[in-house]
Amino acid sequence: MKKHILLLEDDCELGETLQELLESHGYRVDLVESGDAAVDASYDTNYDLYIFDINVPDINGLDLLKSLRDADDKTPAIFISALIDLNSISRGFEVGADDYIKKPFFPQELLIRVNAKFIQTDSDIKLKNLRYSPNTKELYIDDKIVSLGEA
Repeated sequence: MKKHILLLEDDCELGETLQELLESHGYRVDLVESGDAAVDASYDTNYDLYIFDINVPDINGLDLLKSLRDADDKTPAIFISALIDLNSISRGFEVGADDYIKKPFFPQELLIRVNAKFIQTDSDIKLKNLRYSPNTKELYIDDKIVSLGEA
């Protein structure tokens, strides 16, 4: 099963380049150009990874990830940003980023980090259409979460 990535990037050319690169390496990528579009996409779909630019229209990437974390969304996240000062980088990790890549960067560098992220986190147990994630303690049937009730 292909890993599904939500890519938030308002630079169309860069976004399409990254989408093509990731898809050519077996990932499924939904590209959105605004924070509002990312909110909608994250609400409708369970992603395996978020890649967010910070300076985007509507909701910036930092506020977006913070709101997702506040809603108990533990999806791994990588920031790609032209904000390279230590305060911005620190804030990125404070709101829950797993990684932070400073622009400009080589697209291949992003691919290396995405691959590494999935090597670290791909401990899901799978059997036919069932998948259990020990990291999040969630059970999925056909990629739809199943409520197990309170323990």
